[in-house]
Amino acid sequence: MSEHSSPHGPGTGPNGQIVLAREPAFQVGPLTIEPSLRRVASADGREEVLEHRVMQVLVLLLRADGATLHRDDLIYRCWDGRIVGDDAIHRVMSRLRRSAEGIGRGVFRIETVTKVGYRLVREDRNPLSSAPPTSAPSPAIAPAGRRPWLAWAGGSALLTLVAAAVYFGRPVGPVPIPVVAVRSEVQGAEAAALAGGLAADLSQLAANHAAELAVVDAPQSDSADYLLRVAAGRSSTALHAELTLISRASGELLWSASVDSPLNALVDLRQQLAVRTADVLLCALHGTRVNGDRLDTATLRLFLTFCENDHDEHDSRQLDVIRQVTARAPDFAAGWADLAVTEAYLGQPGSESGFRDFPAKAAFRAASRDHLLRARAMDPALSGTYFAEALLVIDPQQWSRRLAIIDRGIIVTSDASLYDLRSDDLGRVGRLNEAVDSARNAVELDPLSPAHRRTLAGWLAYSGRIEAANLVIREMERTWPGSEVSRAARFNFDLRFGNARHALAMLDDGDNDRLSPQARDLDRLFLRARIDSSAANIQSVLGAIGPGLPDASPISFLQLQALGYFGRIDKAYALLNAPAFRARLLAAPDILFRTQMRSIVRDPRFLPLSRRMGLLDYWRRTGQWPDFCAEPGLPYDCRAEAARLAA
Repeated sequence: MSEHSSPHGPGTGPNGQIVLAREPAFQVGPLTIEPSLRRVASADGREEVLEHRVMQVLVLLLRADGATLHRDDLIYRCWDGRIVGDDAIHRVMSRLRRSAEGIGRGVFRIETVTKVGYRLVREDRNPLSSAPPTSAPSPAIAPAGRRPWLAWAGGSALLTLVAAAVYFGRPVGPVPIPVVAVRSEVQGAEAAALAGGLAADLSQLAANHAAELAVVDAPQSDSADYLLRVAAGRSSTALHAELTLISRASGELLWSASVDSPLNALVDLRQQLAVRTADVLLCALHGTRVNGDRLDTATLRLFLTFCENDHDEHDSRQLDVIRQVTARAPDFAAGWADLAVTEAYLGQPGSESGFRDFPAKAAFRAASRDHLLRARAMDPALSGTYFAEALLVIDPQQWSRRLAIIDRGIIVTSDASLYDLRSDDLGRVGRLNEAVDSARNAVELDPLSPAHRRTLAGWLAYSGRIEAANLVIREMERTWPGSEVSRAARFNFDLRFGNARHALAMLDDGDNDRLSPQARDLDRLFLRARIDSSAANIQSVLGAIGPGLPDASPISFLQLQALGYFGRIDKAYALLNAPAFRARLLAAPDILFRTQMRSIVRDPRFLPLSRRMGLLDYWRRTGQWPDFCAEPGLPYDCRAEAARLAA
């Protein structure tokens, strides 16, 4: 890449978007920047791996050669023109500034030009010059937003995805970007909708993982390594889909799955297939080579089976599968990282045991610690090692430690699951605005996961941005109309914030049948009181809670929210101070900071309660105060009251 200020360069798409896969390595003073690997390496041996979006912005600012770029330039060139909020841009620029102050100190700095945009200022004296290519250039990838090629023909729905393999672990020098070719042969409305929807989903996956895979036209599939076929059809009672992954080189079957769905649940079927296909495809791309040697077929089959079920609960069956993978491939770093995460989940003290610890759980955690260290020694850029390490901090009051681990992992490797975990931990200490930003990052990195969008909608609503939360759920309903996850998100939103009549109708129609009968009854009373806040209806809700204090069952949180919503502050504090409720509250203190709980938070008893929970010490020690402390009209000063309590 030569030094110039032209808006286009060797790594741009047809509309000027930055495509990292096409960018050659280049030199900036003592720094070697490899966009296709998202890596910045210093001559003194230091190294950073930037997030995909951060590297795009860095490349664009370097190309501008000191000129100021407007935020619209950044959005068009690095976010493909999609609508993004200021939070997303600020997060990327903040991350880029950290790199400038760290590995880039003395080489470049980022400046904000007020009401205009951003510019990169070179502080070194060496001009920007191209580094000599170290390998053949990467193959071209489809630009973001490009629709995959579709061919319509007779027969059952057949969506063929052809994927090239990549090396697992940290590559040395540029590597070719794996390619996925899409060919669709469909007949019938359901089959056509399923095939077209999956093709669109996987194109979106490729656009958000441009450094990992690309989607191209089917005629370019001759050099690919795998065929992933999705066949769909219907009977008189159900929709049916079959997924098959085949090695082109050997013709061996590597993975298959069969999914059935009711005739009226096509979107649910598409959603399940998209998530499972993405998991298996990315695992196949990243997990097929270990230290230059291909995983044997039997081990790869086991690993893909594990990946397929990775969105489900972590249980003994999953543990057995990933243990077999690591036993067969002891040099496979991803296998050890996945084993560590599974063991960390199984080592969590859960609500079913009253959050008590047991020797068996401690043994799982000890094994997880050993295995994550083994994986990290092989590959320090595995997000799973940081995820497992954070889960191993089981003391609910060690918020600083968990957040520090998660932040380190995000710096090393950009991963949606880490951002999702971070949003939960930020919410637990009252930093809901930051939790929203983190949840947005998870959605951006994993666009096929409706769970991330549901999480984002929740944090938006809990932080008081009700209409923004409603817009996210509407987007879910457009993307996955009628799906279970969309219905659950809508019900949870309308239950607490939105259309109470609609939520009541969903209850009466049998939706949310996973709720316990006790929870359903309380929800129904709560919604009726929201619709008609008469004294009798409110008393019905409070009467359902009863004169005594409940135990540590899940119903307790529902009761606490009802007390907060209707302003029964004294009764709420009686519940909050109950010894039986303490363990649950420490495990999920985020409930205290939700917008329905404002009357409880504004009470002078709240900071003493926070002190007993350890939250006050966290806020004072870190200087990271909860959002509510900045709210106008708060009847006490958080910092002054905290200092008084500490004294």
